[in-house]
Amino acid sequence: MNRVILENGRAAAVVGSGIGGRVEVRCKVLIAADGVGSRVARWVGIRSTLTPADLDTCAQFQMVNVKLESSRLLEFYLGSKIAPGGYAWVFPKGEDYANIGVGVLASRAEVPPIEYLRRFVEKMPNLARGKIVEVNAGGVPVCGPLRQTVKSNVILVGDAARQVNPLTGGGIDSAMRAGTIAGEVAAKAVKEGNVSEKRLREYERRWREDFGGRLQKYLKAKEVLLSLSDEELDKLASTVSKVHFDRISLTDLLKEIVRADPKLLFKLRGLF
Repeated sequence: MNRVILENGRAAAVVGSGIGGRVEVRCKVLIAADGVGSRVARWVGIRSTLTPADLDTCAQFQMVNVKLESSRLLEFYLGSKIAPGGYAWVFPKGEDYANIGVGVLASRAEVPPIEYLRRFVEKMPNLARGKIVEVNAGGVPVCGPLRQTVKSNVILVGDAARQVNPLTGGGIDSAMRAGTIAGEVAAKAVKEGNVSEKRLREYERRWREDFGGRLQKYLKAKEVLLSLSDEELDKLASTVSKVHFDRISLTDLLKEIVRADPKLLFKLRGLF
């Protein structure tokens, strides 16, 4: 997509490039899923500028010939030296095949994410001798959803609307939910012959009722965890590991945290 044609403040068409050259597609409603830092949002007047504190920058290796403890075990690594403001991951895709990556908060990174990833792999004996077959990189908004995701006859979904879990950076589930709601609302609006912003705000209401509250809770959790030192993160991980997850309760978790470090409980008060 190269640009959106606006007529009387409304999206009238999308212009792109195809095999035969310029392609123009007319529309009654535009559902924009053009990713982080959405250009469509800017073009229609929705403020979508990101600061380094709003963005996780990520790099990932797809690797083969790696030694995995289990092909069913997901591994996460935290620490200011490993991935400042984020985490490193090892996601098995088979017996000796895995996605290994890092996501770092742009405002805390001292080097590009690819460098943090290289350092991580080099320090892991079970990964260092593996072979890289593909490299991926990108950015993820981790600052919570946009305040406005509908403008005129334009609906924003997924990363374009910042509908991402701020704690993990995951956004596939929420993007699919938002896309479904957007499609339903747009289809009904077109059928009714009313594609006004007021009509399309049903989308805004429905997605916020569906999963918007969870995203705000995850944002709060992220901010709390960012305030912890590496030592405090280690204590928290050690504490959680002592709780039996088949019968875990908030009371059990709080008791273990108090035993480990009462000061840590004070820092974590925003999570409960």
